Amino acid sequence: MYQKKARIWATVVLAVVLAASALSGCSQPAPAEPGGNGGKEGGTVLLRLTGEVTTFNPLTASDGVSGTVLSYVREPLGYVDYDGTWDARLAESYTVSEDGLEFTFNLRKGVKWHDGETLDADDVIFTANLMMNEEANIPIRPRFILGGEPVRWEKVDEYTVKMIVPQRNATILDHLRHMYIVPEHLLKDVPPAEFKNYNFLDNLVMTGPFKLAEYKTGEYVRLVRFDDYWDGKPYLDEVVLRIVPDQAAAIVALESGQIDATAVTPEQAIRLREKGELNVYQAPGSGIEFICLNNRAWPFDDARVRKAMNHAIDKDTICEKVYLGFARPAWSYTAADVMFLNEDVVEKYEYDLDKAAAILADAGWEKGSDGILVKDGKKFEFELNYRSGSLETEQLLLIYQADLAKIGIKMNLRALEASAMTNILIAGSDPLPYQAMHNGVSPGIDPDNYALIYHSSQYPSGKNGFNYVGYLNPEVDRCFDEGKLEMDPAQRAKYYEDIQKMISEDAVIVPLIYKESVSAATKRLHMEDAWMLPDSGHRFPKPQWLWVEK
Repeated sequence: MYQKKARIWATVVLAVVLAASALSGCSQPAPAEPGGNGGKEGGTVLLRLTGEVTTFNPLTASDGVSGTVLSYVREPLGYVDYDGTWDARLAESYTVSEDGLEFTFNLRKGVKWHDGETLDADDVIFTANLMMNEEANIPIRPRFILGGEPVRWEKVDEYTVKMIVPQRNATILDHLRHMYIVPEHLLKDVPPAEFKNYNFLDNLVMTGPFKLAEYKTGEYVRLVRFDDYWDGKPYLDEVVLRIVPDQAAAIVALESGQIDATAVTPEQAIRLREKGELNVYQAPGSGIEFICLNNRAWPFDDARVRKAMNHAIDKDTICEKVYLGFARPAWSYTAADVMFLNEDVVEKYEYDLDKAAAILADAGWEKGSDGILVKDGKKFEFELNYRSGSLETEQLLLIYQADLAKIGIKMNLRALEASAMTNILIAGSDPLPYQAMHNGVSPGIDPDNYALIYHSSQYPSGKNGFNYVGYLNPEVDRCFDEGKLEMDPAQRAKYYEDIQKMISEDAVIVPLIYKESVSAATKRLHMEDAWMLPDSGHRFPKPQWLWVEK
């Protein structure tokens, strides 16, 4: 399980830490055991929130800040790890029927709510029924509608529940990471239509390692240790999450000891590392940046052209010069943290301008008198849209633009506001109204999420789904369709490896980079063990094992 794989204390910091910043990671060995401080137990850690908490409702919170705070407090039955295995939380194990339609969950015994009551099957059934009630308007409800029919839950006994799905679907287990169990004994008299307005700030009773103690708008959230936590009493007395929206102010707070950790930029990381007064960490991020090529519009409706475009980008230079080493080249179509990612099976289009030029020549392109490639009387000139506001993105695209020019391709850059980019993505026309664009996605760790982009049923984007690359491949569709039905992780992995191969061979996009999550922390902050924060898919520390030198 991930907890065992990630026993690198580093991850620690970042996260929680980043509690708010949504960070993660690690790169340095664990420090020596502190001496003469009375051990690990006790003390307060000071972490950062990047904004205000919008809600303390454990089932309706969807923004990063609220989710960060609630990650210390709320828990799901469990969630699916990167390798497809079950990471148990409130349900210590589960079984699946032969037909794949019934999931039986065995709950942990002795789990206490923050008010001392004991969690049992009634709490899970209550939560499930509330989630499926349309009047409650809980955002995750659509994830539990399969083939137009809702998932059903039944109580088997005091510590056993059954989830019954209308059709086989392996992704349903991953959706459980968003189903946080709430106490029936406190909420049973709350009408579903009023659930979203319930005052959780004054009565947030959950099962997590910390309890909400105080929220002071504009200043901080204070959490206190829950001594009866099922997975062991936390080391820390308190976690204080200070609201520091401005990044520059966060660095000042970090260096002055007002907070213990925060996410940092590559430039800040280098400066702080050279200074040597703080620990700096880096770890793979949870998204991928890539260039979308409209597969159904000239000139990218020719796979040979798309392959040449892949050979013409110098990812190593971009990682080194633009991201200062805090990024690595991407070769597949998914984020780095997706389940079943296997870059060994994909075609790696290494940077080679001569090869790119040769491919284009074989495809019938010839250089004109002005040095620009021409075919059938049309110059190889196109427009690439990108979201304005990121200096790194602009630098990346300028490097790419210069290399394309060397082989006779003229790429014009067009910066757009976020809303304008969105309008292009959801245009719903065939073909879509763009030739190429820079984009990034982080849809979660289950690879089936990428069917929204690459399954032909999702085209045209905005009308049927989010296939904004115009990729239509029946064999890829089949693998997506069958992959989500396969319950065996090893067998399921084969479907997604095949998809990786096909999308790579067809050069559907130009994968760019996986940016690293970078953070810095005071040297007094330590941890043991690590976990996967259910809300975001980022690597975060297991909060009960955080500790500070006193």
